[in-house]
Amino acid sequence: MSWHPIWRTTRKLVDALDRREAQRGERAPAPPAACWGLSGLDLFRALPVDELTGLTPRPRPERYTERDSMVIDDDAVRVVITGGVKLTRVGMSGRKLIVCLLGPGDVFGRIVAADADDSHVIEALEPTEVLALPREAFARLLRQQDFAFRVVQYLEDHQRELVRRIESLAFKDVRTRLIETLLALAHEHGQSCEHGMAVDVRITQQDLADLIGASRQMVNRILGELSRKLYVRRMGRVLCILNHGRLQRLVGDEAMSTG
Repeated sequence: MSWHPIWRTTRKLVDALDRREAQRGERAPAPPAACWGLSGLDLFRALPVDELTGLTPRPRPERYTERDSMVIDDDAVRVVITGGVKLTRVGMSGRKLIVCLLGPGDVFGRIVAADADDSHVIEALEPTEVLALPREAFARLLRQQDFAFRVVQYLEDHQRELVRRIESLAFKDVRTRLIETLLALAHEHGQSCEHGMAVDVRITQQDLADLIGASRQMVNRILGELSRKLYVRRMGRVLCILNHGRLQRLVGDEAMSTG
């Protein structure tokens, strides 16, 4: 989950224009800050700039440092502009389960009924910027058929992923759940590197454990085994999958052996 390149380029362009106007002794109108991030995200990309302008009375995004908790006390729909966020469910016993990981372009808040539950803990995985959109403003956008269709597709994708994870928790062992999670993270966030595929997601072994409903010790043991057998390698905070196809076949072989 890295800083969004389109958003970063737009900010640099706006700063350059401001400097040029200042050198000429002129002052350009303040650009719509809220548009800097939204216009570069898949969900909002097709919307005209004038519709994005004025969506929120708080045009500056909320900024969080790594591992900051987010206290949500309003009805706003929040959009991740940069960085990453995790939503965690805490049981009565104190046990944690990460419901989902969110990156640039993902939304959370009152748009989804389940997200309104105060038992969710929302935490930044890295330096993160989040823009709060009033629910009424977001509802106005939903009156546009194309935007509403993209939102439905977005929610369907997330629901499909939740169903997959529930099935995994119910029917698969910890080792298979961990491998499938690594493959899913590689699919969503992987980039080619000299070792194979780098998964640059700022999650710890405890986060991986909370994603698959296991203990950190178990995750550490399995990752150590996969590393010794040259399936994965940890490079600082980046996890490298050395051979994606080989790791994928490992899941298939285990499914056949238990079938």
